[in-house]
Amino acid sequence: MRIIILSFLFAHLALAQEIQFGVQSAALGGQQALVQENAGTVFLNPALLLTASRWSIWMTYFRPFRLPDLNAQGVAGHYAAAGFAFGAALAQWGNSLYQERLLRMALAFRAGDRLDLGVTFQQRAVSISRYGRVAQWSGDIGAVIRPNSRVQFGILWRQAFFFRSSSLQEPPRREIITGIRIALPAKLQIVSEISRAAAFEPTWRFAAEFQPIPRLQLSAGSGFNTPETFAFGMAIDFATMRIQYALTDHAVLPLTHRIALLLRGKP
Repeated sequence: MRIIILSFLFAHLALAQEIQFGVQSAALGGQQALVQENAGTVFLNPALLLTASRWSIWMTYFRPFRLPDLNAQGVAGHYAAAGFAFGAALAQWGNSLYQERLLRMALAFRAGDRLDLGVTFQQRAVSISRYGRVAQWSGDIGAVIRPNSRVQFGILWRQAFFFRSSSLQEPPRREIITGIRIALPAKLQIVSEISRAAAFEPTWRFAAEFQPIPRLQLSAGSGFNTPETFAFGMAIDFATMRIQYALTDHAVLPLTHRIALLLRGKP
């Protein structure tokens, strides 16, 4: 009976409450296909790890929607060399009754001058007080195409495959995200993506990144059919360290403040 209850909650309640990690991603309205966050990119499109710094360590902490006793934290690291990149991340969110933990490992490789590919393996475990724990392995596939120096196309197939377990047979919800990034003059970049998932209306997210002065980057985003109504963020660079901040609004729930610390090597 406990396994049946856990499986039902994992497939329905947990998916409905899924928390996305990534501070720059949040600052761009929740975009994932073309968001460069160095090691934090392990939570996003793995193909982008090849355009990150040579190595990085990324840490984040926030309280989703400022709900009592609910907190989220994550840590990630990555290393890239010779056309390959590897990353790993661990994240957890929840409270005393409900806990969700993510373990992610990503691998990316260069398939040509204009194409990068990546794959991410994820173990998602849900624990519910007095009922126990259930876990499942799944994977994402990502690609980044660069037709020229100013345009990028990104594809992220979330939950592209999964591994059945004895405790949970339901497949995860698959989602295909396609995006475009355009670099404009005056250090302005426009980013947009469309997400499609079975049984859900397509979502469209659009955002902009702007660097008004060296070492400072501003971001803002919104979308249609998305739970976020608007998002804003900023990043400050100090040599090998970056501090990221994001503020996101929700159609029903309170604002969420996010912060991340990034330590990185040379590109």
